[in-house]
Amino acid sequence: MSSISSAKPNDFYQKKIETLTLELSQTKKKRNFVSIALLTAFILLVYSIYTYFTNERTVIALLFPLLSVVAFILFTRIDSRFLGKIDYLKALIDCTKKELDYLNGDFSALVKGEEFTDPTHPYSNDLDIFCEESLFQVINRTITPNGTSLMAEMLLTPCLDKTQIEDRQAATEELIHKVDWYQKFLVSGNKRPITRTNDQMIQQWKKLDNLFHSKWSKRLIYASNSILLLLIVIGLFESRFLGIAVVLFLIQLMVALLYSSKINKLNDQLGKFITAVGNYFYLAKVIQEERFSSKLLSDIEKDLFSEKNALKAFASLNSIQNGFEGRANLLITVLFDGLFLNDLHLVLRLEKWKKAYVNDIETWMAAINKMEVMVSMANFRFNHPEYAVPHPNGGNILDAQSLGHPLLPAEQMVTNHFSTGSLHELYIVTGANMAGKSTFLRTVGINMVLALTGNVVCAESFSFVPIRLFTSMRTTDNLAKGTSYFHAELLRLKALIDQIANDRPHFIILDEMLKGTNSKDKLNGSIKFLNKLLSLPVSGLVATHDLALGKLSEEDPQHYFNICFEIEHTDSDITYDYKLKKGVSQNMNASILMEQMGLI
Repeated sequence: MSSISSAKPNDFYQKKIETLTLELSQTKKKRNFVSIALLTAFILLVYSIYTYFTNERTVIALLFPLLSVVAFILFTRIDSRFLGKIDYLKALIDCTKKELDYLNGDFSALVKGEEFTDPTHPYSNDLDIFCEESLFQVINRTITPNGTSLMAEMLLTPCLDKTQIEDRQAATEELIHKVDWYQKFLVSGNKRPITRTNDQMIQQWKKLDNLFHSKWSKRLIYASNSILLLLIVIGLFESRFLGIAVVLFLIQLMVALLYSSKINKLNDQLGKFITAVGNYFYLAKVIQEERFSSKLLSDIEKDLFSEKNALKAFASLNSIQNGFEGRANLLITVLFDGLFLNDLHLVLRLEKWKKAYVNDIETWMAAINKMEVMVSMANFRFNHPEYAVPHPNGGNILDAQSLGHPLLPAEQMVTNHFSTGSLHELYIVTGANMAGKSTFLRTVGINMVLALTGNVVCAESFSFVPIRLFTSMRTTDNLAKGTSYFHAELLRLKALIDQIANDRPHFIILDEMLKGTNSKDKLNGSIKFLNKLLSLPVSGLVATHDLALGKLSEEDPQHYFNICFEIEHTDSDITYDYKLKKGVSQNMNASILMEQMGLI
């Protein structure tokens, strides 16, 4: 397979873990010195205060306690920075170890995505897209619920737009050269987890009604403030106006008190909203630290920082919240509410912020979700430099060289070449049990999913036409719904016909059709169904044990093609090479296998 990077991911991760572990050890040692200095500064502070109050209190004597306070504050801040760096290094080591474990075959720390499983989906259930040791586990590194859902949606929805596929490829090409940056992005997100509850809180806050609906109420607040200020200024020259000013001061204070319970509730909701949305802005800050050139990543930057800057918006929102938090000082609150109706002005500022940015929150969140997905795809591409970048083109529907299954360990993987030129071409795959038919079908299917999502594929080269995908491989009965196995098969095949409706081209993968009926009926039904498929815009693979289906290529060589997986056996010894060949399989192995297991 052609290499897209000279880096060996295992070596890269191992070396990075060693470097980070050394840096962590050195940072801990430095923090130990700071901790000693901090303790010393505290002792000196206590001692200096004691000596100041037990000896002559002079300006020079006061200097020592003041210096001790400054030293204590300084070392506290330094200690806090070291502590933050230690936490970050630990998280970065864990992030790197997770990738190294994955490359060594340990998927235990990776999200399975069980919630996205759907037996009725056109291909996900057959191709191991979700659950244990799935494609989702291999690719997904998203850090927010919405990002995870977007990753799943991408795997479930083939992209038929050649330009969009190439844009994703260009984005991951750029990101694989920014591994340190995107690992920082992932660590920053995992340090401040975003949950479904956080996302629900954001949606709830967006829907809250404003406290002031009328423009006149806002104008009245400003008018009252102006009149009070004018009365105070005039009162400096005419004292009788000060009495009126005091009355207006008390009226404004009473108005603020009337709204105090609603404002307290609003402050509580704002705090929850800022906590929920704040983690998104930490991710936005990491994105702002880097510059991107590919179209997709540049568009993400524009969504976050162009016309309405997400970080500036969040800073102003934090300023508003700080104003609300300042209400904890009762004396200041009474003074500022009486003079300026400060609480109401904070509400006005918040409502102004909401009006200016509420419709942008979704855009900002969506941009960060897109970055999560691109980082996940880039991480997958970096982990597999031997994989090929697929080329969407207008030629053959599929042309793959040295195609392998990405979920199989390298030492177990056998690659094959496969190509199909155009629609209305069906390849009949025959072979003995365990010869490799089903694995080959899944190999083609899962790599098609990778190609259609803009990922690299497990192949030496891979060109394709963006096309919808449908598989039928793991049909099961459903006793609860009264569905027999054969009926379930028919429903799946009907779903295929429905999918192709409206002349929508499909690449199809069918494994052993009509298993739930007798051999003769199965053969007749299969032939008729395949002939019906030829009238539709499809191309694909059909695996079968019915060698008689191989005769279709003799009757219609322009549309039916035979390929097979052959075995070799001598007496009870069976040899599997798992290599795809032309023609119809000649050797079967059921009796031999049953004899080996003592069944016959």
